[in-house]
Amino acid sequence: MDDWRTHAACRQIDPDVFFPYQEGRVQVTAPAMRYCDTCPVRLLCLEEALLDPSLSGVWGATTTEERDEIRRKAMIGLPRKYSKVFRHRGWHRHKEGLASSFHTTTRQDEL
Repeated sequence: MDDWRTHAACRQIDPDVFFPYQEGRVQVTAPAMRYCDTCPVRLLCLEEALLDPSLSGVWGATTTEERDEIRRKAMIGLPRKYSKVFRHRGWHRHKEGLASSFHTTTRQDEL
């Protein structure tokens, strides 16, 4: 299977578009979101960004702050020993168990 990035709507776009800037108190994300809204691999992009907390900017039509909130909500209800693992080791080792949580807390109604 080829890499999902080859099908991304943002592939030929200036990467600066995906790093929101502040205009007063508002974070400007609309230009990036326009590309994400039409992207055929948006959920794969979002999944990658959720699994790698070091990624910043807009990924899968979410900001860094929105992904932090999704991760936080995904950990609610997990036994303490698992939430410690997620915080210290990262999400990549636990992709199978949390992927369904990510998809249910994302903007599915917009697809």
